[in-house]
Amino acid sequence: MDKPDPLLAENVDYAFEGGILINDLVTLVDRNLTDHHKVVILIGFVGDEVQRYVHNIDEETVVTLIRSKECESNEQILAVVHVAHAKWMALKTERIILWCLPYYVYYLGYNAAKIGEFDMGEALEISLDSSRMFVNHVTRLQRQMATTMPEVPFCLLNRVLFGGKKYNHLFKTFGSSSAVDYTFPAQRLADGLHPSRSLATDMWVFLHKSICNIHDKVTGKIVIEMPSTSKEVGGQLKHQKSYKAQGSRRGKNAYKKPYVHKKIDLYPQKESVYSRLYLPQDGDVVEELIEEDPVVNYGNLTWKASDKLKQNYAQSSNYAQSSNYAQSSNYAPSSNYAQSSTPAWSWDYHRKVIAEAKTAVYTQGLKDQVYAKGRLAKIIRERGLWAAGQGQVNTVNAAGNKWTEKQHAELNDPHKDAKLVQEDLSQLLPVIASSESSDDDA
Repeated sequence: MDKPDPLLAENVDYAFEGGILINDLVTLVDRNLTDHHKVVILIGFVGDEVQRYVHNIDEETVVTLIRSKECESNEQILAVVHVAHAKWMALKTERIILWCLPYYVYYLGYNAAKIGEFDMGEALEISLDSSRMFVNHVTRLQRQMATTMPEVPFCLLNRVLFGGKKYNHLFKTFGSSSAVDYTFPAQRLADGLHPSRSLATDMWVFLHKSICNIHDKVTGKIVIEMPSTSKEVGGQLKHQKSYKAQGSRRGKNAYKKPYVHKKIDLYPQKESVYSRLYLPQDGDVVEELIEEDPVVNYGNLTWKASDKLKQNYAQSSNYAQSSNYAQSSNYAPSSNYAQSSTPAWSWDYHRKVIAEAKTAVYTQGLKDQVYAKGRLAKIIRERGLWAAGQGQVNTVNAAGNKWTEKQHAELNDPHKDAKLVQEDLSQLLPVIASSESSDDDA
C-alpha cells in the first residue's frame, strides 16, 4: 500500500518459507515463538499438496510446472495441528492462534503461463486433475477440522478470493465434478498461485477481522478496528482510550477506538504487513515462493543493510567473480552493491536478484547435465572396447572363438576348386567325412 499502517508494521513479526510442509511450519513457529506473541496466524497447507515437476516441451526446452502430490495427507496434517495448537496454548493461555486454510490454486493458469505459446500436451490433463484434487484437499480439511477439532480456530481464505457479490457466484462452479468448469476471479491471483496486490490487501483485512471475532468470543472484549491506511491513524493515536468489557453489546461504533500500548515514533518508509503479503509478478520472480529455501525471520518487517554489510557483500562478490567457478559459468554474482548506480535495497529488488540467480543456476545445471551425459557415453564406449580387448567380456570372447573356428575350418579344408590355397595351413587337422560330402554337393 502507498500509505502503510504504522501500528501493524511496527507490531508484527513475519517469517516465511516457500512451499512449507506442515511439520516444517510447526518447527518454524517453535523456533520464533516468544511470550510477546499474543496472536499467531499460520498460512500453510499448500506445500503438503502442491509439488513442482519438470515438463519437457522439446529436446532442448523444459519448464517447471506444478501438480498435485496425489497423496492423502489430511490425517497427518490434522494430527500435527492438534498437537501444536495445544502446545502453544499451554505456553500462553490467553494467546490467539488462527489457522488459515488456503484458497484454491489455479493450476491451469499457472502452468499455461509457464508453457506459453507451446502446446500443453499432457500438462493440460495434469493441471485439471490437480485442481480437482486440491479442491477436495481443502474441503476435507475444512470438514474434519470443524468436526474433530472444534476448539481450534480456523478461517477460509477462499472467502477472500471469492468474496463479495462480484466473485461469490464463481465459487459455485467448484461444485462441478469436472475441473474444466472451474472459474477463478480475474486479476485476483498474480500467476494462479500467488496473490495479487488487491487480494493481499483484502487477505490482511480479513485476517484482522477474524482475529477480532475470535477475541470477542473468548474474552467478550472489543479490540481494534480493522486495519486502515488513511490519514485518520494519527488522529486515532491522539484520542485513544482504554477499552472495557462489552459483554454481548454490539453497536455500530464498537470498533472505532484502537487498542495500543503507547505512541510509537515511526520510520517514514516502513511498509505494512499486508503489502508484504503481495509478491509482484516480475518475470519468474514469483517462482521463489514455492522454493524450499532457508527460513529467515524478519522481526518488525523492515531493515536496511549497513554500509559495512554492503562493503562485505561487494568484496565477496568480487572474489566470486575472480574465482575459477565464476569464470566457467554464466551465473557468478556481480558486485552490484559496490556500484553507485545500484537501486535502493528493497524486498522487490531482493526477490528479483535471487530469482534471476536461480534461473541462471538452473539453466547452467541443465547444460552441464547434457555435457556430462555425452562425456559419460564416450567413457563407456572406450572402457567397453578396452575390456573386450583384455578378454574380460564373456560374450565377446565366445563370439571371437566362434569366428576363429569358422575361419580355421576354411583354411584347414579349402574348397577343391580353390586356386589360392595356403597349403602350409591346410590339412593340419583331420577332415570330417560329412564335411567332404557336403562340399561335393555344393
